[in-house]
Amino acid sequence: MRELRSEDLLGATAWYRDGSRIGPVTGVHVDADFGRPVWASVPDRRLVPLCRAELTADRRLLVALPTPVVETAPPLPPGVQEIDRAFEDALYAHYAAALLGVAGGGVGGRSSG
Repeated sequence: MRELRSEDLLGATAWYRDGSRIGPVTGVHVDADFGRPVWASVPDRRLVPLCRAELTADRRLLVALPTPVVETAPPLPPGVQEIDRAFEDALYAHYAAALLGVAGGGVGGRSSG
């Protein structure tokens, strides 16, 4: 699997692992320490973790999460463009709790949007 790059992710279409469409990737939040993409913004102001996600040649971002996990994630507050530490901690808590039942566990990294 190749490394994900912000410029490749923007405008791609995100899909759940069950094959249903999430929608366009409208933003990418980058790890402040390592400079790599960590979160993708998708419709309904949700952010999906990019760990274990895959970008196909036809620009489909395959998100390694089931539909209910993303749909119950906390949405980005209106008017907010960059995520702060508290919001990111809430995202990590949500996805970590949800992933406990999914093989492989966590979503690592800290980001700066």
